Amino acid sequence: MKKIILFIPIILIFVSCHKTDKDKGLIIHSVIISENTECHLDRFNTYSINLKLKNNGVDTIRFWIMDYTKGLNFFFNKNDVSFYYLKCIRDGPIIITLEPKQEYKVDGCIFSKNRLTQNEKSNLSIGFKFYDIRKFKQIDFINDVFEKLYLSTDSVLFTENEDTLNVKSYPDTIWNNKKIKFVSKIN
Repeated sequence: MKKIILFIPIILIFVSCHKTDKDKGLIIHSVIISENTECHLDRFNTYSINLKLKNNGVDTIRFWIMDYTKGLNFFFNKNDVSFYYLKCIRDGPIIITLEPKQEYKVDGCIFSKNRLTQNEKSNLSIGFKFYDIRKFKQIDFINDVFEKLYLSTDSVLFTENEDTLNVKSYPDTIWNNKKIKFVSKIN
């Protein structure tokens, strides 16, 4: 009987520490792309996009995201599809905090060099570069963003510590597991 009493708490500890698929943390909850778009960019095919990031875990999540140029956080599995913003007055990294089950909505515009065919629409996938603020300091995030803009990290004047420039760490990439929904109009 004593063995059973000791065994039950061990099972409870194991079950509470074991994470299920529902406790993955940050996920791309939904993606809707509209072909009836108010986005316009000469020489490119444009679409409106609405997506939601959701904290599907049990802990609060905090991450860096660009205020306007979301294309530095979001990317597609097709090279000629990308985010862009029509109005960008001031851009910079901001911290998003999501409680469990809370969502963060992103609205914007994407463009494609060529019009997306039905097959491309069916196979289009979006990824999100997750910069956990517990793992990545603001300077790490800024340096990574500037590297994506083809600027040398030597030209970044924000650093207080030279060691930050030498640390190369890459954020987790979160891919949308659900099919992207294409609609003729977003309500």
